[in-house]
Amino acid sequence: MTAAIRRYESVVIAQQQLSASLYLLTLGDVADLAIAAQPGQFVQVDCGPSCSVPRPISIFSTDPISGTITLFYRVVGVGTRALSLHPVGSRVTLFGPLGRPFSVGSDGASVVLIAGGIGLAPLHFLAQRLPQKTVLFWGIEEASPWPVVSASAPMVGIPADVHASLSIMAPMGVVSRMSSLTPQPGFFQGYVTQLAAGYLMALSPSERCRTTLAVCGPLPMMRAAADLAHRLGLSGEVSLEERMACGFGGCAGCVAPIAEGSEWYYRRVCLEGPVFSLSQVIWQP
Repeated sequence: MTAAIRRYESVVIAQQQLSASLYLLTLGDVADLAIAAQPGQFVQVDCGPSCSVPRPISIFSTDPISGTITLFYRVVGVGTRALSLHPVGSRVTLFGPLGRPFSVGSDGASVVLIAGGIGLAPLHFLAQRLPQKTVLFWGIEEASPWPVVSASAPMVGIPADVHASLSIMAPMGVVSRMSSLTPQPGFFQGYVTQLAAGYLMALSPSERCRTTLAVCGPLPMMRAAADLAHRLGLSGEVSLEERMACGFGGCAGCVAPIAEGSEWYYRRVCLEGPVFSLSQVIWQP
């Protein structure tokens, strides 16, 4: 059962600028939220008096013991810019947990995570909660905001010179590789879905039968991941990124076309999503 949505008056514990536009924000005084939130869910954050509506931000991680949650976000406009200026000790109002979470991995299947940009946030949270070890492929078109290390062991289907691994994933038992369209040492040069395809196609038929995908990132990347899953006969889930106003399903401003049987309907990403089956989403050309 999904936890009840609540309003929280949180306190900024840490506000870390990771790059020119990427931030990691840790909020305290949200113990109930830290316990209730599930991977794939998000919060609506009141960014300040200059913003008429709150901003939806995916949960990057939670710490139920300290009663904190961490958000990974990019500054893209007035709201996120205002949020980035909140100092340690300031108060931030937010609502959550919101949305439908991931269900992949609950049956013990191997989960492959495919992320693009800040689409890493919900997949990092998912990796925290998965009982089994998993694999992450992350595409990012800038320098990594976290240290990149050289992987200690080769990976099936991945060229030996593609060894860039995201340091923050290793403590969770996650094997990772990274991609970029521009040359970066140890990165796969190309789309992250091409990188993931090399690994998935190298799996044996029996391994592939026990593998499912979890995807989040820009729309073209998610569409390519859905095409890859279809070609290889894989199932999976995707966390859609849409502009939102209320975040509660009242304004219907964040709808996406979702197939249900032989019909399709516009479903609210904030309420019926943001997580949907990869095969359900009608991907627009």
